[in-house]
Amino acid sequence: CLQPMAPFQKPENALKQAQELKDVGKPDLALDILHELITSRRHRSWTKVHEQIMIEYINLCTKMKKGALAKEGLHQYKNITGSTALNSLEIVVNHYLKSAEERVAAARSELDKVVLDFDDLEASETPESLLLMMVSAEDSKDRSDRAVLTPWLKFLWEAYRTVLDILRNNSKLESLYQKTAQGALQFCLKYERKAEFHRLCDLLRYHLQQVLKYQSQAFAINLNAPESLQAHLETRFEQLNVASKLELWQEAFRAIEDISYLMETSNKSPRPQMLATYYNKLSMVFWRSNQCLFHAQSLIKLFQLSKEQKRNFTAEEAASMASAVLLAVLVCPLQASTETTAAQVQVNELGVAEQLTDRNLRLSVLVGVDNVPTREGLIAEMTSLNILQYVDANLQQLFTHIETQFLPLQLCKNVQPLLASLEANEKFAQYVAPLKDVIVLRLLKQLSQVYSSMKLSRLSQLIPFFTEFQIENFILRSVKSRALQVRLCHRTRSISFATNVFVVESNESALEGPQLQSLQSQMMSNQLSTLSRRLREAVEMIDPAQSQKLVSARRAAVYENIGRKIKEEHHRMLGRKDLIEKYLENHELENQQRKEAEQKKREELLAEAKRLEAERLEAERVFRERQEKEKEEAEKAKAKALEKLEKIKKTAAGARLLADLKPTELETVNPDTIIDQLDKEQRDQIAKLKAQERRTDHFERAKHKEEIPLLQEQQRKRAADRAAAQVVALEAAKVKFAAHLQLRDHLKPMIAHKEKFVERIMAGRKAIFDTLMEERRKIEQALIAEEEKQAEARRAKAEAEAALLAAKQAEQRLQQEKLNPKPVVPPAKDSGKYRPSTGGDSGRPSAANSDSKWRRDAPPREERPAGGDGDGKWRPRERDAGGDGDGKWRRDVAPREDRPAGGEGDGKWRRDA
Repeated sequence: CLQPMAPFQKPENALKQAQELKDVGKPDLALDILHELITSRRHRSWTKVHEQIMIEYINLCTKMKKGALAKEGLHQYKNITGSTALNSLEIVVNHYLKSAEERVAAARSELDKVVLDFDDLEASETPESLLLMMVSAEDSKDRSDRAVLTPWLKFLWEAYRTVLDILRNNSKLESLYQKTAQGALQFCLKYERKAEFHRLCDLLRYHLQQVLKYQSQAFAINLNAPESLQAHLETRFEQLNVASKLELWQEAFRAIEDISYLMETSNKSPRPQMLATYYNKLSMVFWRSNQCLFHAQSLIKLFQLSKEQKRNFTAEEAASMASAVLLAVLVCPLQASTETTAAQVQVNELGVAEQLTDRNLRLSVLVGVDNVPTREGLIAEMTSLNILQYVDANLQQLFTHIETQFLPLQLCKNVQPLLASLEANEKFAQYVAPLKDVIVLRLLKQLSQVYSSMKLSRLSQLIPFFTEFQIENFILRSVKSRALQVRLCHRTRSISFATNVFVVESNESALEGPQLQSLQSQMMSNQLSTLSRRLREAVEMIDPAQSQKLVSARRAAVYENIGRKIKEEHHRMLGRKDLIEKYLENHELENQQRKEAEQKKREELLAEAKRLEAERLEAERVFRERQEKEKEEAEKAKAKALEKLEKIKKTAAGARLLADLKPTELETVNPDTIIDQLDKEQRDQIAKLKAQERRTDHFERAKHKEEIPLLQEQQRKRAADRAAAQVVALEAAKVKFAAHLQLRDHLKPMIAHKEKFVERIMAGRKAIFDTLMEERRKIEQALIAEEEKQAEARRAKAEAEAALLAAKQAEQRLQQEKLNPKPVVPPAKDSGKYRPSTGGDSGRPSAANSDSKWRRDAPPREERPAGGDGDGKWRPRERDAGGDGDGKWRRDVAPREDRPAGGEGDGKWRRDA
């Protein structure tokens, strides 16, 4: 188990030891030491060394990707610095973010190198990439991103979240907080991290709620201060900008709500540049959410602000913005009011009162208007601001055709070239599709005032930019939204306008746009309203007293109901007062009990802390004593272990196990473990061999046992197959023989011609063969003669070399005899003992010194077998001239021709028989 680290008396010692461990390649231990120091209660007073320790701690956490440890260390360092060394906390936080960003940049550059590192630029796919494509939807770049870049992106994201959580709701660190928040937003934009952007927006919104909730805390952020409010607005505008670039319009709308709330709480209006950005992004969000009315209102606000506040507001900018405003107003749907009313009715029927109206009012607050904008109101506001004078002439004509002129048969024909010019403009191309819908609806409304019915073919000619199917679809959508009263007949391929005189459009929808005459339904509605009003006037003229009685009775009932309601409300208010007083009493009692419990808990915690401190000091003392004792025992055990290791290294198996270990690693190896490992390997090897032998034996027996019936069955099957094959072969042979006989009879007349042809061919070939054989015979004779000549030359050369070598040997032997003359030894009686023998017989000494070497005498010479050459067998020894043989048998060591030349012996011992 791991031993607890000894506490350091000074932070400098911990920093020094951590640097030493880092230099020797042990960053884990260095990080543990620094973490122990930072979280220790003994070093809570900030010094300059703490800053160095935190920077080293952050470097180690960044290198090892320990985001959780970095977060804990930063929280502890924030507590250490308190309010006295916030500059140091700022330095550490900046270093942390900078290190993480550098790591991400390095990983990205490494990823670019990996992507560009191709062995063959012409090879589009490799076998490995094809296999990965079959089992995964990711490509190689996605896998590289996940392996190289994604871990560091995750680490940087955690760093941003940690820093924002540490710096929140502190007025002295507010500038660093806003800078970090903007850096996190740019991180999401740069790497297109949409999920992280959602979490970051929620985090910033939560921090803003905490700021508003804890305004009374020390060093809390005061949003009434202009600097703080300006900083928060800048961050929210950056959030809005990033959300629009990432096309996250829901988050952009929430950022707009935050900006609107901050501007409402501020006593000072924001800068015009910020307001311009606000209205610009707001118009984009409304356009994406299909809120055309609010989109147009935002552009009008933007134009009005630019015209009043921008000093260098050029004519080109005015024309561009005015054109955008005009198109935004024109694309507002004509049935907006009717749709809103129908939707409100439907929502009220479902029990959700005025939900859509509340939403529109919220949107109106964002735009900065009191009421929900309408199409007629926007046109009136645009006219009052005199925006049309800045608009291009083509767009002015378009406005005239749609809003003022009543020319249904020429409307689409007149606006078609204007729509084509808008499609060519990238800035205004987005307005073309909704503008076509408005134009078609305006056309249908004007046609309904002139025609009662019309053929679809004629209507298609009037709308050249819509197909007949698109026209039918648009008519159905318009009828569904109650913008038109049209009946579509597919049998006659025609449409009928305003067929129901009792269905009336809303006043706003009916009176909107240029009018030629009223519809039948509108005239019927006017007649019914007049009839109702006249009948009411007639009743009052006939019996005015009865009307007064009804009014008095109704008024009395209302007064009575009011008196009853007042008494009920009074009793309810008294009951609520009693309930509130009872609640306050309970709340005060709960607060008193909670305070007493907290005081008691604090006292218990203080006593527990004292007791734990005393136990810690005692444990430290015991630990130091035990550590010293364990250190001595460890040194002794280390010496014994090294001695055992030296013995183990002398064995073959031990040398094999210890070959891969470094000298520094040998100190940590336990010899008993090595010995146990060797014994275990030996036992395992023996067990494996026995198990394998037993398994092989059983397996072979089982195979033999199982294959006996199979072999018998196979033998029977082969016999049957062989008999059947013989029958089939016999039949086939008969058929083949009959065919051969027929072929023979057919080819029999050709035998004589074949034999003549063969004889002619063979005669020609035999002549060629004889010619070739004669040429080969001549070549072989020439080669044999050449070989004999070369062999004769080699033989003569070998004889010359042998003669020269023999002459040199004879000369060397004579010189040797002259330098070392042999002494003459008198004959002695044989003792029958072992003595060295001489070499070959050709070089034997004379009879006078024939027995000068050690040997055992053989039998008498006459008893030995005849023959001069030794054959390695027992034979009688020939008697020397000296005649001192004992007549015994001896064994020749080797035949005479195999003995070395010369009279000298070979110096080996042999026994004379």
